Amino acid sequence: MHNDGDAADRLAHAIRDVIDEAVRVALQSLPQPGRPLPLSVPLDSPPCLPRLLYSVAESKELLGIGNSTLYALINEGGLECVKIGRRAFILVQSIDDFIVRRRHRS
Repeated sequence: MHNDGDAADRLAHAIRDVIDEAVRVALQSLPQPGRPLPLSVPLDSPPCLPRLLYSVAESKELLGIGNSTLYALINEGGLECVKIGRRAFILVQSIDDFIVRRRHRS
């Protein structure tokens, strides 16, 4: 029985270590004073793999625009589109740049 208590203590200690590390990593990803927030923060992407593309549907939702406005922006060079097979994707950086350009015009 004494060994079961030791194993439980070791397990509890290991769990605390994992939680402490997760909190440390999460705190490091918070914006620092004087450092601007990123314009695109993909919520469903793992932190080690930055998201490069948004689907047309995601891009429309992010920007709050419809199909015709999105494709007009693509055709006039306001947003950069990449075709993969039959699907079209918008570069995350292109959306960020578009927002910055629009912000500076206001």
